[in-house]
Amino acid sequence: MLKVRLKSVIAFKNKYVVYLDAENKYEFLNQRKAKDFLRHVSKEMTACLFFLNEEFLELSRYYRHYFLNDDHHLRIRLQESVNFIDHNINSLLRNGASTSPAIEDNRNTYTIRAIEGCFFELLSAYSLLIDISRKRMDPLTRQKIELRSRLTKLYMIDFKRFEEKINIKYSHIEIEEVAEPSALYRISG
Repeated sequence: MLKVRLKSVIAFKNKYVVYLDAENKYEFLNQRKAKDFLRHVSKEMTACLFFLNEEFLELSRYYRHYFLNDDHHLRIRLQESVNFIDHNINSLLRNGASTSPAIEDNRNTYTIRAIEGCFFELLSAYSLLIDISRKRMDPLTRQKIELRSRLTKLYMIDFKRFEEKINIKYSHIEIEEVAEPSALYRISG
């Protein structure tokens, strides 16, 4: 099974350093704790990747369902979203599947940003699909797409909490608590 494998535990002055990106540096006193941290983060990123992959499959299915849409601009925008997500998921899988010792560069920064980008692109694509389903007067499909969108938002909130737990200093995901009874959180990015 393919996994996201974060890399690079660097030994430096009796400490072990892990860089998730330029702003997020973690120092450990022993190598075991550094590797355990990387495994924990990799496991969470892999779970997130599987969720994104499942949502990508659903998005692709809805995209094909509405492929013959008359609005050319919406169709092109939707195709761009599908291509963006597909490219990022494939890149994350290739990054995790690499076992070559020659590839030792730190792609951890790309991993976090690609996952966040996929979340935002999924929400954007679902929004477009909701617009198309409204134009076609297809309430059942619209409700299914709205459900997928809400699930994506909830997973995104969970991912943001994970980022806060490991003290990610900069994230594109911003969550506001909202006083409205219908929406507990608003996601902006």
